[in-house]
Amino acid sequence: MAPGLFDYPGTPAADADVVLRDGIDATWTMLREHADQRRYRPGETVIAADDAERALWIVVDGTVHVISGRHLTDELGPGAVLGEGQFLAGVPATATVRAATGATLLRLSLDGFEVLAAKAPVVARQLLFELARVLALRLHALRRIVEH
Repeated sequence: MAPGLFDYPGTPAADADVVLRDGIDATWTMLREHADQRRYRPGETVIAADDAERALWIVVDGTVHVISGRHLTDELGPGAVLGEGQFLAGVPATATVRAATGATLLRLSLDGFEVLAAKAPVVARQLLFELARVLALRLHALRRIVEH
């Protein structure tokens, strides 16, 4: 494992949605080889609520809004991951994600991940650990909200 891979400075919440923050260029290159890069204009839908496509999305640049019903619930920027429930568990999206600015995202399908895992198991393992960290931090933040 790369030194400092999971050592993020500052509060955990500051990096709660970011994966591979300190990833080396080779890791990102390998990921890009197995993912589709898509560009969105402001207001375009990236993920629609109830979408069941098994894909993981990573914001490359720009900003996206996560909207639940008519409420803006989150704003995510570069490095942020979304669609983890769809990707890992095959459950439908619980919110709509729209580009707030011009945004570029990587879309990694489950099939693409399986090919990545066969070719570069260390990169696939790193991505899964990063995804688990994001989910754990989101769960922790949700618990804090519920408790207060």
